[in-house]
Amino acid sequence: MAKLVFIDTETTGLDSSRHELLEIAIIIVNDDGTKQWWHKRIAPKHIATADPVALEINGYTPDKWADAPTFADIAEVLGIMLDGGVLVGHNVAFDIDYVQRAFKRCNHRVPRLRGVDTIALVHEHLTPLGCPGLSMDTVRKYLGWVRPTAHTASTDVYDVYTLYNLLVRASVWRRLHILVCHLYRRWVKSTDKNT
Repeated sequence: MAKLVFIDTETTGLDSSRHELLEIAIIIVNDDGTKQWWHKRIAPKHIATADPVALEINGYTPDKWADAPTFADIAEVLGIMLDGGVLVGHNVAFDIDYVQRAFKRCNHRVPRLRGVDTIALVHEHLTPLGCPGLSMDTVRKYLGWVRPTAHTASTDVYDVYTLYNLLVRASVWRRLHILVCHLYRRWVKSTDKNT
């Protein structure tokens, strides 16, 4: 079994050519089954180019990020953790793009990054059960996951890890269980509205 590196990043916007990483969280599942968790806020070098909406969604404030290292400060350690692993993320191409650009910007060796996207698992296993979309927020709502701290890397990477493990080898019975739970939550919600 290859080392799995569950990843989530938060950024200063959606254009990787001008926006930067703000936060990164990873859960590593090593070949022997042991797990490591790692999380860092990252000080942006060009906060003036940030999208204000992205900063608000990600909870950025100068005070919260006051002691955050730059990407160059963490590049060596992060490169070692990512090296040889298969990245697992929700829209993992987004995370890979930002991470690769960050390594290049600080003139650090870019580790070879390959990924597995949980969006494909959602499409295969949850869309046929009635999940109305592929975004993590839609999936959370469909599965009944309540996450007040969504859109932080540490919460989102945990959800990626949980979603992957729920769906990676989802049998017909597991899918049926997911559907029954979803229908039960809808039924409870509708009976609450009628009382």
